[in-house]
Amino acid sequence: MSVVETNSKKRFALKPNPAVQPSQDTPSPADYLIRANQGHTLEVDPAALFTPVAPGDADFPARVVHGTYFAFWDAIVASGGLKPMGRSHVHCSERTPEEGAVSGMRSDAELLVEIDVEASLRSGVTWWRSQNGVILTDGGEAGVLSTRFFKSVRGRTAGVGLLWEDGVKTADLPAGLKMVVPAGKRRGGAGGTRGGRGGPR
Repeated sequence: MSVVETNSKKRFALKPNPAVQPSQDTPSPADYLIRANQGHTLEVDPAALFTPVAPGDADFPARVVHGTYFAFWDAIVASGGLKPMGRSHVHCSERTPEEGAVSGMRSDAELLVEIDVEASLRSGVTWWRSQNGVILTDGGEAGVLSTRFFKSVRGRTAGVGLLWEDGVKTADLPAGLKMVVPAGKRRGGAGGTRGGRGGPR
């Protein structure tokens, strides 16, 4: 049970084991199952695990942000938006790392993609909130959360400003940026520079 309590990203939760009747007086770890809050690579029924996000909800997120990396930006633009990749959903947060985001965004994200959730909902895209507060979407029928729902895309480092605003491209990534694929997300080469050869986009 310690993994549930100590995981910094709050990725896990306890669920009563339906095969036993947990005791309220002397709870045993054997009476519970550990499940992932999100990040599933197997197909799951989101309605069974998550809370739907809808306009008018008291806790409707004021802002939703996805964190990504320079190395992936060209591929995101070329594909028309954000994809779940090997997961079931695109993961987002209501806060940036500077604002104390714990779940939904890696602390070393290089680009912040702010998303117009209300506009995407009107277009039929479904959104969910996990138990640990991660905002999730599968991108809709096409499985891609379109760039037209990008309110803004900004770099977190000096020299990388506004790249996208109100669904429209405003700038390219500056030339010469080091393209590093973060640990755990490698799909090929170890990195490179923009305009060169070597890093996945």
